[in-house]
Amino acid sequence: GSAAAGGRSQPPPVAPPPPHLRLESSVRCAAVGSPGMLWAGTLTGDIVVRGTTSGTVKLTIPKPTAESRVWCILAVEGSAHSGVHMWCGYSTGALAIFSATEVFSGGKALAVQLRHCGGIQCLASGHGFVYSGGQDFHIHQWDAQTFQLTRTFPGHTNYVRCLHVEGALLYSGSDDWTVRAWHTLSVECLRSATLHRGGVHCMTRAGSLLWTGSADNTIKVSQMETFAEHRTLAEHAAGVTVLVRVGGVMYSGAADCEVCVWDSRTHVLLSKIVDHTSWIYSVTCVSKTVRYDIVTSAADQSLRGYFHEERHAMRGAAQLADGLQDDVLRHPSLLEEVNRALREHVAVLEQRSSEAQAEARALEGRLAGALEAPKALEKRLAEAEAAIQAAADAKEAVLAELATAKAHSHALSAKVTELQGRLLAADQR
Repeated sequence: GSAAAGGRSQPPPVAPPPPHLRLESSVRCAAVGSPGMLWAGTLTGDIVVRGTTSGTVKLTIPKPTAESRVWCILAVEGSAHSGVHMWCGYSTGALAIFSATEVFSGGKALAVQLRHCGGIQCLASGHGFVYSGGQDFHIHQWDAQTFQLTRTFPGHTNYVRCLHVEGALLYSGSDDWTVRAWHTLSVECLRSATLHRGGVHCMTRAGSLLWTGSADNTIKVSQMETFAEHRTLAEHAAGVTVLVRVGGVMYSGAADCEVCVWDSRTHVLLSKIVDHTSWIYSVTCVSKTVRYDIVTSAADQSLRGYFHEERHAMRGAAQLADGLQDDVLRHPSLLEEVNRALREHVAVLEQRSSEAQAEARALEGRLAGALEAPKALEKRLAEAEAAIQAAADAKEAVLAELATAKAHSHALSAKVTELQGRLLAADQR
């Protein structure tokens, strides 16, 4: 019973079956791209795309710079036209986005963003946004379609190590020992709690409970709404680095080289995976196999039974649906919570729609102003041309008056000369 607080005795863990795939590869992070393809960020900095069943290398994406290392990869469902996008966070603070399919035909990164001032430690997505947490203590929110930065969540005082999106809330864990809940639109920190005596390195949800893993070697299971502690699991002998829920099972990996397999409802340790010799970087569910039992009957008085299996890539909506299905089956009372989450999702979409409409109205106003500007310029130009013409006409009038004055001056000069001649002749007489 040492694995869980509360004194409840537990059955000994059962040894898991041997792995069906065994490769020697230095992988730091991994995510499923297109069906049957596993994107793995290696410790050397390259991204290696392998077949999920054979492990065969299909593609290698070289690191962008000599010092770059891939620290996190996230598959994000795009539109029906764009398909799946692979968001990759680097140690340099760069965020590169690739098409999961176009990259095989020589496609380069769709976008590269550099807004973090330190390495990107974690990525999460939800409701049309992607979130990145970094060594600069900040969380950035990105538009999943345009890849543009939309909001920043300041507040943590150390590295942001993990993120989880739930409805209109964003949960974050940091090396400042705190777990925080944020509103995704207002950027307001709704609550903060110190659940561990060390950095919070991973988190995920099971039912209405938030599981967090820490450098203090423990896993805390807490209420999502209040952060009230429900249980402490202390099976690992070193810092917990990974928490991944698959159906009704929770996988935890740690620096003690072990992966613990828990019942996500009872928190009982089911088994341990001790096949690794160094700390665990990632646990990734690459596919879900559904087996159907088919029975046929015929006029020859026979019955035959067959197995029909289907494999489904586990990413995005499929992964979320798998977790929700298990929640509802195990906890019927959680159906209302699912409905509440859906209502929050609708509220987020309505808020985004309202913001988009306001932005459209602002753009219409700017466009109307832009259309009026040429008319105003044309009017000013006509006024200027009229003023120039008036000045030219005035110049012509002045020149004409000047010519007339010169003619009068010449006539007066001639008359003065004549009078002087006549006076001179009179004097001589």
